[in-house]
Amino acid sequence: MLKLARYQSKYAQIWNQTLVKSKNSTFLFHRNFMDYHADRFQDHSLLFLENDQTLAIFPANEDDNIIYSHQGLTYGGLVLEKSIRLAKVMEIWIELLEYYHQLGYDNIIYKQLPYFYQNQIVYEEEYIFSLLATNLIQKNVGAIINLQNPIPIQERRKRGIQKARKLNCTVQESTDFQSFWDVLLAPNLKEKYQLQPTHTWQEIRSLAKSFPKNIQLFCTYQGNELLAGTVIFSTLKVAHAQYIASSEIGQKIGASDLLFDFLICQEYAHLDYLSLGISNTHQSLKVNWSLLEWKESWGARFFPQNIYEITLKDSVETLKSYLPQFL
Repeated sequence: MLKLARYQSKYAQIWNQTLVKSKNSTFLFHRNFMDYHADRFQDHSLLFLENDQTLAIFPANEDDNIIYSHQGLTYGGLVLEKSIRLAKVMEIWIELLEYYHQLGYDNIIYKQLPYFYQNQIVYEEEYIFSLLATNLIQKNVGAIINLQNPIPIQERRKRGIQKARKLNCTVQESTDFQSFWDVLLAPNLKEKYQLQPTHTWQEIRSLAKSFPKNIQLFCTYQGNELLAGTVIFSTLKVAHAQYIASSEIGQKIGASDLLFDFLICQEYAHLDYLSLGISNTHQSLKVNWSLLEWKESWGARFFPQNIYEITLKDSVETLKSYLPQFL
């Protein structure tokens, strides 16, 4: 019989073990990652168990009368065990929707995990969403480079790489997150977008210590001068540029060009994709076209990140009507 449990710290080990045997998870769903900002988000995650086996987990937080999956993460969604079948996934969704509805929540905001992160693509939710009162409320404009079938980079990128090499610039992995934050990242975000980094340098340094194989900082230097850098979040298939920044001098002499040439051709050449993130202006459907054009100059092309709003009222009965009779 399917059982539902709200996440508590006593379930941390079970939760993390489920990620290992799932078909659509990344290290961002690990509790050591999720819990670093536990003081900012009221966790309301769920586990679904049957015969002492965890079939699914749902990373989520609550805010007023809305459930989010997940406000503190780049993406969210229902994480499923590899061998699960459609009928069982529908059962899980019924339990999930009924649970939140009975507690008085109105909607779920569901930030879908992009397909290229998934070990096995979760098509089940596409079918389920077609049956429910589900609205696509945002389609973020992302950009990814197919590392195994790349599109040639533009000539100006090649010129930048050559310029940086002639000026004896080098790319190195660094653990000096504070310098990258204080010298490049925070000033750039404030000047260009009037924003601050989502993480503090102390938070990202702590997370990098917890996930040393997944979170790395790479920087371009000329001598000892820091010119450009990027923080990479990597999984088994994807390297994602979480933060990118360059100095004015770095921009003029191709420091970022040298950096990304190294990432694409050497450091992450064995992976499937390099994600350069979304290019929407802050919380908007509008595209930052100059930012997207820079990404496309590296051979990156559009991918959508869908965000859905699921209305809980009547959803359970609707989904039950489509369940097979043998359940």
